[in-house]
Amino acid sequence: MLWSQDTDSYHAFSLRHDNDINFSTDCYFTSGVELRWYAPVLSRSPLTRLLLPSPSDAHNYHALSITHHMYTPKEIFTPDVVPNDHPYSAYILLGEIKESYDQAKKVRKTSSIQVGLIGPWAGGMEIQTLLHNNISIADAAEGWPNQIQNDLLLQYRIQFENGLYSTKHLELISNLQAGIGLPQTQAIAGLRLRTGWFTDFFLGPETLGLKKWQFYGFLSGNMHLVAYNAVLQGGLFNPNNKHVIKHINWIYWHLQYGLTLVHKKFSVRYSVNVNSPGFANALWHHWSEITITAAF
Repeated sequence: MLWSQDTDSYHAFSLRHDNDINFSTDCYFTSGVELRWYAPVLSRSPLTRLLLPSPSDAHNYHALSITHHMYTPKEIFTPDVVPNDHPYSAYILLGEIKESYDQAKKVRKTSSIQVGLIGPWAGGMEIQTLLHNNISIADAAEGWPNQIQNDLLLQYRIQFENGLYSTKHLELISNLQAGIGLPQTQAIAGLRLRTGWFTDFFLGPETLGLKKWQFYGFLSGNMHLVAYNAVLQGGLFNPNNKHVIKHINWIYWHLQYGLTLVHKKFSVRYSVNVNSPGFANALWHHWSEITITAAF
């Protein structure tokens, strides 16, 4: 039986939440949510023709995603524009994702296409104000009227991951990515290390059901080469922004480390993320991420 036939039974939901509240900050990338739905029926979408092809014996998984990200400056308790600080911005994206796994060659190929909006229509001001008024101990930010204005987003991304070294309790995997369009046009290169008790990464997400328990730690480091970043520089079609950062750092670094716990077809991942400064006089930024996945 071909691996691509084996994926017919795989369905899953994945929810990821990012926030910097654990580090007592409320700036830069301050909050994000991504929901993914994996289902074989999505392979029939006409958009799959735009995604990377895969060999007939690959594990192929298709997902729909919805992503919402919010960004704020360091100085949030003023209604005025603060020069040389991060602009207020928020975006929402709807996307289709294809993941292809080749266990024999130790390769995963991922491609996605996303479309969405940046600006007030993404609801960043309303969402953050609601959270701060009802959940967070922090007061609401005052400068959202200065946020980057409404604009269209369209982005195509590809990713290649290759197994470099593996033992029963350790894996080293290379990571190469490229994205063109908005919100980010960039290239990424890095490495990821896993150690603990786990199944082979290149078997695909169906490994959630292969062992009763999995538990491992991970560490990854990536270099980002950025050509354009709409959350700092604004969109391409609407120039009516009160505040943007015209000159960004074209290179920045991202570090991630954390733990993953898997029980049968349910997993929880927690990580700490660190970004080097993305523009002149910016700070290093830390935030945490938790992802919950349930397969059925």
